[in-house]
Amino acid sequence: MINQDYIRKWLEVFKNQYLNKIGVYLRYQYAKADYLKQMTKRYDDVKFVGINMRGQEEDNDSKI
Repeated sequence: MINQDYIRKWLEVFKNQYLNKIGVYLRYQYAKADYLKQMTKRYDDVKFVGINMRGQEEDNDSKI
């Protein structure tokens, strides 16, 4: 027969480790999403000078 105290202790350790790892993972996912959102806002208006890209404003100075 399996000792119930051993199982309870093992489950408690497992639960604590699992929740700790999940917390780290979720914080990482949140930080990654936040970082990508900030990068998108910062570099959303990148223009490639000299390359005709459909949908971008044309550089009027390059036609002079």
